[in-house]
Amino acid sequence: MKRLERDTRVHEVLLAAACAPAALTDEELATWHQRWRKVYAKELHAETGNWLLLEFDWHVFSYGKHAHQQGAAAWAEYRRLRSQSFVVLSAYSRQPFGFTCKGKPLDSLDMDLDILIAPSTMAWTMSFNHERYGPYFAVP
Repeated sequence: MKRLERDTRVHEVLLAAACAPAALTDEELATWHQRWRKVYAKELHAETGNWLLLEFDWHVFSYGKHAHQQGAAAWAEYRRLRSQSFVVLSAYSRQPFGFTCKGKPLDSLDMDLDILIAPSTMAWTMSFNHERYGPYFAVP
């Protein structure tokens, strides 16, 4: 899937949910990714010196580098969230995209893409992926 097609697909899902998506610039995207990684990939970084594992952010969960809930337990936590501002980021380093949104985080973002969702506070995160592992829900 090409970047424009993927970005458009994610944007359309966000628009349909009326969350007022705003695309992140490359600089903003890099800043958001680093903020997320400093919270959720710090154990991986301490162990390996790398912020990514096999080019995917979500591997910090699948390889047990950060505590998380998975599957039904992850969904239960995610669905309890209240409306707020949040970011939607690519969880694959070779396919960057990102949006800011307002409203309740969406179930429909589970769309066979590598996606991270988190509020600006980084108080929680939900991660979906193309391999259909997880999803993963974590707190700092």
